[in-house]
Amino acid sequence: MFLTCNASVPRKKIIKVGGFDTRFEKNILEDTHLAAKLIASGMYVVPILEAAAYHIAHKAPKKQHHEKFKRNFQLYVKFKKENLIYYTENEWKGKMKNYFKDKFEIIN
Repeated sequence: MFLTCNASVPRKKIIKVGGFDTRFEKNILEDTHLAAKLIASGMYVVPILEAAAYHIAHKAPKKQHHEKFKRNFQLYVKFKKENLIYYTENEWKGKMKNYFKDKFEIIN
């Protein structure tokens, strides 16, 4: 289990594997997929069993959450078969800039 709310990874390693895959819906399995990409790139995941994290549960209906989990699990299985793509920092920044260009309204 790899939860990004309680993990420490060098920034360059996250950029190298492309960060979170933006094709996942909401916050379900995207951190597990990121861990798989990091491990595939040669990183070790070392659990610290004494570490603790608190999580504030969302009040989404269980059925809705279950449907999103099923959809994201299918994506996760599909993504595992993809070749790992490595990015330079500039390539990654361009990718993220393009992804976020239509996500926010800039108010002056």
